[in-house]
Amino acid sequence: MSDTPKKDSDAEIDKLEDSLHEAIDASDREQVEAIVDTISSHEALRQVSRMASTERDSLISMLEPETAAELIEEAPAELAVTLIQDLDSTVAAKIMQELHTDTQADIVQELAQAESEAILAEMDAVSADGVRTLSQYDPDTAGGLMELEVFSFSVNETVGTVLNRLADGDETFERYRGQHPYIIDESGKLMGVVSLGDMLSNRRAVPLADIMHPAISVLPESSQEELVDLFDENPFLGIPVADSQGML
Repeated sequence: MSDTPKKDSDAEIDKLEDSLHEAIDASDREQVEAIVDTISSHEALRQVSRMASTERDSLISMLEPETAAELIEEAPAELAVTLIQDLDSTVAAKIMQELHTDTQADIVQELAQAESEAILAEMDAVSADGVRTLSQYDPDTAGGLMELEVFSFSVNETVGTVLNRLADGDETFERYRGQHPYIIDESGKLMGVVSLGDMLSNRRAVPLADIMHPAISVLPESSQEELVDLFDENPFLGIPVADSQGML
């Protein structure tokens, strides 16, 4: 599924729409996946938004969880909830597992409690607990906007540890490409931040503690207005959220 909108002719779009309907009617998972994979996320969402609820749910259920999650991440908030809420809880849980944690929390907050608990019950316990934690925060606060996935390393590790994991193509860190890692102690307390440039200019045996800088952080209760001001004043790609005890 491409992120770049394509300028298809009306005839091509009509043909695509017919093919997609036929594939759904035939319960042809491979064909549904193939069609969605060849169009932009914008066009896929346009097609989905025009479908009756039963056909829409069938489509989402036929997609691989990763593909469905990619589509939901791109959808407006209201549509994202719609794409999850009427699915079988087992199917919904598999898709939820692939979503960013902040998106998971946003969806759970909009679902009826019975619906959300049915989905969370099908997710692994750690992920479900994380979603429950995030969903307790107001959506317009740092806690409501944050993700639980964190690019962090122990203060006891070395430059070489970080570079080795990045060089190995660790999928866990692929999404953080370009961001600076946060440094934490054994208890999870935020200690500082390390510049990727500093790591590349130091020997691999150098402890991260020797080259880290103090990290600016915000409390979970920090308002969206405070965050806007902070990002206006600093060229950050992200900012750590820590509680009153400094725990990341």
